Amino acid sequence: MKNIKVEKQGNAQLITVDGDIEFDDADNLEKKFDLILNHEKSNIIIDLSSCKYIDSHGLACLANGHKHFKEKDRHFILCNLQDGLPEIFSLTSISKYLRISGSLDQAISIAA
Repeated sequence: MKNIKVEKQGNAQLITVDGDIEFDDADNLEKKFDLILNHEKSNIIIDLSSCKYIDSHGLACLANGHKHFKEKDRHFILCNLQDGLPEIFSLTSISKYLRISGSLDQAISIAA
């Protein structure tokens, strides 16, 4: 992952991930989650339209982020999953726990 862009989108902070989420990237992403969780009263949407692969550290990062936002009664929504990501999420059973939306517009309406 080369870049993480954060911007306000409706009642949520939108994180756009540019590239894959691997070991080193997961720490940077968790820092963004923590910053939003502790300094904003926003829901979070993660746009994965440019992400084709997530390793186990990336999956753990998403699962932990979801857990922490849920504990604060906030939405944590993934959207625009590409290529093999739905299969990875299904094989690891993580899709049972994460909220996944087909599009950014759907995610924004859920976060409203």
